[in-house]
Amino acid sequence: MNPSDDAPRGPKMEKLTRDNHESWFAKIGDYIRALDHDEAPDIWAAYKWGEYGTAPPAGEDDPAERDYETATSTSAKKLRRVQNQAWAHIRLHLSDAIFQKTIELKHQKVAMLLRFLRQDWHDNSTEDREHLRTEYSSMRLEDYEDMDTYINAHKNMVRLLREYNIGLAVQDEDALSHFEKSLGDAWSDNITIRMATGLTLEPAYTLYKKLAITDQSLPSSCRCHAESERRQPDVIASTVWSAAQEVQWQLPPLRNEGAPHQRVPQEGQGRTEDRTNARYYNGDHRQPCRLCR
Repeated sequence: MNPSDDAPRGPKMEKLTRDNHESWFAKIGDYIRALDHDEAPDIWAAYKWGEYGTAPPAGEDDPAERDYETATSTSAKKLRRVQNQAWAHIRLHLSDAIFQKTIELKHQKVAMLLRFLRQDWHDNSTEDREHLRTEYSSMRLEDYEDMDTYINAHKNMVRLLREYNIGLAVQDEDALSHFEKSLGDAWSDNITIRMATGLTLEPAYTLYKKLAITDQSLPSSCRCHAESERRQPDVIASTVWSAAQEVQWQLPPLRNEGAPHQRVPQEGQGRTEDRTNARYYNGDHRQPCRLCR
């Protein structure tokens, strides 16, 4: 039987390049953890041990140094076969340029191979850290296929910056500010609405994705949905209302709950603001209230 016959089945993997590092590593992690041995997940955990420039625990042996070739028990021999299977699978899915760099390695330990590949891509040096900062700062919605794709890319970049303890996105509000500035002028009205609702980073991602699906006039809208799902302005307003409710943001009480549109005095401010009973838009569903501008 071919050793690869026991390999987890799934979509065909692309080869690792300089441009697909994060998605490739995520798939390799899934592959290793699904291998047919109870200790297979430990191989992935050994790769992660002391990662991202953090100091390994003092006095502990590095699990990536484990010698699988000295196996004697049946279980250990099976783990050795699983480890060698993962080694072959990984090297099979490297670009030619990256594969050539692995030929010089004097071991066949998967965890150390993964660390080598990670450090080859980003070794936490000043130059690599600056590269990530530049890449993050230059992100723009217009450079991506649609909002959904851009949100995923933005999330991944924020996660990378935090893993390497690089500034710019340490706090959620910093990441959200960068995200909204990168959307472009056409999204300014929706940004104002988001700010009025007080939505934080994750709920805001959801709001912008929903708006991109439902309002096809916006740049980088998601165009893969049926015509019946494309919103009219009143439904867009309902989308904003629903998102606000997710974070328990409350409109001030209306003077008359049954009225479609009210001017409610604001306490201590000596002025009034337009309010809508079930949506932020006024009665004709075309123009937003001044609250939302």
